[in-house]
Amino acid sequence: MLFDAAGDRARFGYVARAQGDRGQSLLREVLRSDAERAWEMFRDPRRSGVVVVTLPEEMPTNETLELCAAVQGELTLPIAK
Repeated sequence: MLFDAAGDRARFGYVARAQGDRGQSLLREVLRSDAERAWEMFRDPRRSGVVVVTLPEEMPTNETLELCAAVQGELTLPIAK
């Protein structure tokens, strides 16, 4: 990670925009790298998991089961146990 604090990232974004195309390219690379690391963490069942909560009624329960299938199937994210 290039910067630790959110304020540093915001200032970096401002400076990158002021630098024109070169700065924009660097900003995109930093954001892409951060997004890739975050997605990797989200997909690792040892470090994270989706917590699904529902109401004890038929319709919300059915919708929650569909959500769980989509989270695991389409997004390939782990459901927390």
